[in-house]
Amino acid sequence: MILYAILMMVLFAQAQKIYYRFQDRFYKKCTLGIATVLAAAFINNFFSELYETHKVGALFYISIALLVFLDKKSKDEEAQRDLTKTIN
Repeated sequence: MILYAILMMVLFAQAQKIYYRFQDRFYKKCTLGIATVLAAAFINNFFSELYETHKVGALFYISIALLVFLDKKSKDEEAQRDLTKTIN
C-alpha cells in the first residue's frame, strides 16, 4: 500500500511538471486528461478492490504509459526551443 501511495504521488507530481512544460494547448489538455484518469482510478482503487480486474488495471497502466510518452515529447519540445533560442 505504501508503494502504491508513493507511485500515485510521483505520477501526479510528474503530470504537473509535464503540464507546465508544454506550450501547446493540445498536449496540455492531454496531460490534464491523463491526470484525471489517474485520479479517477486512484479514487476507485482507494474505495474498492477493483484494481485487480483487467479492465481497470489496463486503463491505469495505459495512462502511465501515455504519461511517459508525453514526458518524452515535452522534453524533446523543450530541447527544440532551447536549440532555436541558441541559433537565434
